[in-house]
Order: sequence, then structure tokens, then C-alpha cells
Amino acid sequence: MLGSGRLFDNAEGPNVKMSFDGLRLIAETSHLRLDLFAVKPVEDDPGFFDDMPHHQESLWGSYFTIPAPIAPHGQADLYYIGLDAKSASYNRGTAREIRHTGGVRIFRAVERGFGYNWEANYQWGSFGNDSIRAWSVATETGFTFDQTRFHPRPMLQADAYSGDGSPADHTLGTFDPLFPRGAFFTPKAIPFLGPQNLADLHPLIQFQLRTNITGEFSWNWYWRQSTQDGIYAFGNGIPIDSAGASRARYLGNQGDVEIRWAPVSHVILAFNMGRFKPGRFFDNVSYNRGPIVCNIGLTYRF
Repeated sequence: MLGSGRLFDNAEGPNVKMSFDGLRLIAETSHLRLDLFAVKPVEDDPGFFDDMPHHQESLWGSYFTIPAPIAPHGQADLYYIGLDAKSASYNRGTAREIRHTGGVRIFRAVERGFGYNWEANYQWGSFGNDSIRAWSVATETGFTFDQTRFHPRPMLQADAYSGDGSPADHTLGTFDPLFPRGAFFTPKAIPFLGPQNLADLHPLIQFQLRTNITGEFSWNWYWRQSTQDGIYAFGNGIPIDSAGASRARYLGNQGDVEIRWAPVSHVILAFNMGRFKPGRFFDNVSYNRGPIVCNIGLTYRF
């Protein structure tokens, strides 16, 4: 996991953890940290002890964390990630993709008072014979009322991930989230929408009922960033609805609730429930009733 996992994570949550084979070098002091890596994602093959690297994809890059001088107790991440995918699919077609991502994240993660996690990046490279110009902006801002009962922490998340313009031009504008965290928009029960050609607004409130019981209520609204591009599946980036399916921008909204309980050391029990209400984009779909997702999970860490 690098940073908060928006671009590079083991994808824990929806299914089997993501693994990578390769080389990673880490240099760290009390204030600075530098990661250098060159890896390949690992396939989840049937059987035992036989998972092989996925030779169709290669990643390399660097990740540098420093104290941010613009805010007290803040830090900043500066990073570059390269990707070579032999076959990648977008609304405009399938081709070889060589994509470079440069970005910055500034953050202040605290248990009380004001905290934030803001990130922006830009992508360039080639997709077949076309060039790549894409971007994303992700923000998370909150305040913890530590002296108030239940220690409420209202937060606001707002994100935008670029979509493609006209397929007739020679510049791919669809953002590629690479290998994002498994529970991207919600705690556990993830939506099917991926962070590509998407804008979302996500208010939420976290609370602590007891020392070992915490929870969260949230609501999320989704729109297409570009009406010239389709929508993409979470986790694999495969287009699930083309741009021609609808001219509407609004995709829908989703409510979520989560309760976490730690009865003993090393054990966490969690309950999640979420419901997605489709927007105008799905009016032409024959079966467009919104799904309801429930999850009960047990985590043991040692």
C-alpha cells in the first residue's frame, strides 16, 4: 500500500488480496521515507502455491513522503508510477497502454481536531497510436469533536476522475486508478462503479459509541465526469456501459451504514449495509432496480 491506497493497494475487501512480485527498496528516517519499486501483479490461479506473475502488466515507480511546510503537523507525498499493460480496454477500444502517473498528496491524519487527505495527479503516455492525458482530484476533510459525547467526526469527501472526450480525437482522457484499495468509496460493501470517468460527493459522520464500538453513516452521489465516455467496473477497469447507453450524467446515489466492534484484542466484528439507487443513466436498462448489499465480517490480526 502506498499513501492512502487510492492508486496502489492490496485491494483487501471485495475478494482475495492483491499480491505483487518484484523488487522494493525502502529508505527511511524519523521524518522522511522513500520507496522504489518494480513489480508485476500476481494471478490468482486455481490450485496451491502455483500463482504466477501476470506478464501482461509491469509497474515501476517511486514514492517519497516528507513533512509538508504549508500546514502544522502536515505531511506530503510526491510520487511517480509507471504502467505497461499489453492489453487495456476503454470505451474507445482495446490496445497496448503505457501510462505514467505523477502526483502529490498532502494530509494530516489526527484523532482529534481538523484532519485532511487531499490528492491530485496527472497521467500521460500512449494508448495504441493515441496519446494519454488524464487526471484526478480526491479530497477528504473532517473535524473530530473529541470533547463531545460519542466523539463525532463529520467529514466530506469529494472526488473527480477524468473521462474521455470524443473517441474521434487521438487523446485518451480516461483516468486509470491502477490498483486501488478494495473498499474505495464505502467501508466494505463497495459499489460496482470504479473511479474512472466519475465525480462523487460523499458526506459522512463517524462516531464512537464505546471505546471498542465505532460506526459510520454516509451517503454518496455519483455523476459521469464526461458524457462522451462510459462507466467502468470497479477493480478491473472494464467498461460496463458504453457512452452511447445514455446521454445522462447522473448515475445515482448510495447510502451506507457500518458498525465495528472489537470484543477482545486482535478481533474485529463488522456489519455493513448499503443500497444503491440508480439515476437517469440507467433508465434504459431493462432491469434497473437498485441493489441492497449486506456484509458481516470477522477480522483477526496477529
